[in-house]
Amino acid sequence: MFTEILNAGNMCHMLPIEIVRNKLQSGLLLTLLVLQNVGCKQSDELTVLSGRVLVKGTVLLDGQPLDTGMVTLVPADSSATTDQDKWIMGNIKDGKFQVQAGPNSYVVRIQKYEYQKRGDAKPLLNEKYDKKTTLKATVPEQKSTELLFELKSNPET
Repeated sequence: MFTEILNAGNMCHMLPIEIVRNKLQSGLLLTLLVLQNVGCKQSDELTVLSGRVLVKGTVLLDGQPLDTGMVTLVPADSSATTDQDKWIMGNIKDGKFQVQAGPNSYVVRIQKYEYQKRGDAKPLLNEKYDKKTTLKATVPEQKSTELLFELKSNPET
């Protein structure tokens, strides 16, 4: 049906376009927006799923926050290293990331790429942090945990 998303700081509902137009004209839209947002979460915090732990992390490159990238937690269990359905991924922005993971030991991969005109991607971090990673993390059984990864542009091999 003909719908339009209303964005009042948080997209929670969709309303038919005719209603939106009528309410705009009559000035009642403000009331609808206030009522619509009652109960909508206005937070950067994730709602943690049952059996999961909120994992917040910081990634530094040469002591400075990594501007952008991706972090991947791969269960250390040997069968999971090839089963990408079990991998947990999150975006890194301004050195910070946030994911949900089950209590477990993980191998951690951190990636950052520069994309070329032809769609080719050039890795900007040493493979020691990605395909040949030596990074590890343990997520304990608790409500949340914090991780810190300090990377070097030219790590010792």
